[in-house]
Amino acid sequence: MKRLLATLTILLTFGILTATSRAQDSRESTTVTPPTQNLSLLRTMRNAKFIYVTSNDGSQFEPSTLPADQKAIAAVQDEIQDWGYYTVVYSPHQADMIVVVQSRPSGDLLSVYDAKGLTTTWLWRAEQKNGLSTPDMPLLRQFHAALERATS
Repeated sequence: MKRLLATLTILLTFGILTATSRAQDSRESTTVTPPTQNLSLLRTMRNAKFIYVTSNDGSQFEPSTLPADQKAIAAVQDEIQDWGYYTVVYSPHQADMIVVVQSRPSGDLLSVYDAKGLTTTWLWRAEQKNGLSTPDMPLLRQFHAALERATS
């Protein structure tokens, strides 16, 4: 009986993982992970003044950073400066929040972290195919909308 239950558990887990994987592969739309309802995190997003923009591979001018990510960093920096609410800084030590971008043919990712926090948990995150493509930059528009909700 125990062996039967263990086998059924394994098969059920495998089936769920396979279905989830297929659903993710077939998805072309935006995946937005909303900020947690933790008030301190929402307060961080609302009270931040200085933002540092980087990529998973490194900063904008590091040779190891992919050209697509360098372009995405520059575009996000320009857009954030145009908002007029935040000041873009060029060192993570000066930042209140860190925006991490990743631009790949399979999809773009934008993640926002608390630069002063003791955790590496993101405050906000979203991914979308061509989500960092200029001039629309839908991921950045979604982040801006989340900030608007946090400040209202």
